[in-house]
Amino acid sequence: MTAVPPPHARPPQQRVWVGNPDDPAKPRDALSPAEHACCGCCYPEHVECVDAALGALLAAAALVICTHRDTGLLCASCGLRVLGLADRVRNSSRFCMDERTTWELSLSALIDHELLTEDERSVLLLIYDGLDDVGYDDGRVETTLELLLMLKRPDETAVQRVVDAFYSRAAAAAPAVNQPLTPVQPRTSTSSPPRKAYQRGELAIAEREGWPKPQRHMLERRVRAAAVAAWSEADFVRGVVADGLAVFPRLSTADEFGVSGYSVADPAIPPDLRVLFGGGSLAADLTLPRLRRAWTSEPSSTDAWATWITLAEPNLLADGSLQPAVPSDGRWRWVHPSLPLLPVPKVTLQWPAGSRPPREVVREVLAARQAGRCALCSIRWHHWERTFGTPVPDGLLGSPDHVDHDHATGLVRGLLCRGCNTVREPREARYRGDVWRTYVADPPAASLGWHHYSLG
Repeated sequence: MTAVPPPHARPPQQRVWVGNPDDPAKPRDALSPAEHACCGCCYPEHVECVDAALGALLAAAALVICTHRDTGLLCASCGLRVLGLADRVRNSSRFCMDERTTWELSLSALIDHELLTEDERSVLLLIYDGLDDVGYDDGRVETTLELLLMLKRPDETAVQRVVDAFYSRAAAAAPAVNQPLTPVQPRTSTSSPPRKAYQRGELAIAEREGWPKPQRHMLERRVRAAAVAAWSEADFVRGVVADGLAVFPRLSTADEFGVSGYSVADPAIPPDLRVLFGGGSLAADLTLPRLRRAWTSEPSSTDAWATWITLAEPNLLADGSLQPAVPSDGRWRWVHPSLPLLPVPKVTLQWPAGSRPPREVVREVLAARQAGRCALCSIRWHHWERTFGTPVPDGLLGSPDHVDHDHATGLVRGLLCRGCNTVREPREARYRGDVWRTYVADPPAASLGWHHYSLG
């Protein structure tokens, strides 16, 4: 019987509703485009964290994108396109401006892209001033703007251009933002934090190939430029892809679905020289958790999931889950899919739970359960083939050299390679990384219940 993965291991739903919110035909889990872009803390009737004009533009564009629908519910493929736009307008009301100034700025961007006329802007501001005088906002301005934009039929390109214009103008006009953010700084000779140091071999390759700098530093410069120019996580992904780099998300395998990190490579470099670098291997301020603090004070691992799926992980939609099912033969679920299964020794039956088998027995049994590779490496690179479309390189899956155990309970957990045991496991335990949390929640030796042979 195939195990059903828990709900949090699946991608967020992508049902987009553009009809009457009170329509009985509306599915319970369907949301409007603006609600999809919401931080999750606003009232459904009034999404305050999304600029009102951009929310109206998003709703109008959704009608143009999905023309073959017969209800207010967008189809899955069109809904994903709308969600990609919603990723870009998330937290767009973070600029410190009074509401009328914000409306004037947003409407000006629409006029410049021929989605609104000067007369229509005057009418909308007149409606706003009238509501402001009585101190009551019933959403009439947004509704009127949405109706006007529907007549102009804005497509995805128009929305992207308006969003670009809005952010640049808002940043120039606003004296500050209304939440604590930590923008990414351009690289200078004295900027901090410093780049990650390259290794001697990287410098030797750069000199041999005639590169101006080692591959690591060339990538750091390009990734940093995309981060500095980005207004959101979605913008960052789009910028890296537009620069010709291959970017791959590191998918969370623990508490919830989402993207917990990324890696980049330059496709223009020959495959035998090309190296995949994680954000933290470029600079300390280019990790994804750190980058997210430049765009929102309440980051989430799903803030740009539609953009990641569209541009970097399209196969995720078909797979539907990040957590593999529990094998019916009792093997560990996180055995890397590229590895051949090894026969499990029958000696397991001789050592019941609570016993302390000798080291050679533990190693033999766990090596078979883990297909002869490190447990943490198998989790970390479990989705390699789905992401890259190529077999996982041998060097990424370490040799299972060390028997790891829980120092609190004394129970054996699994076999780790030297790098994971001495560096990665202690570091991830300190920061409670998603790979470590997955490992300790479901270690290869969990069903055995064996105590470490050194105890007793």
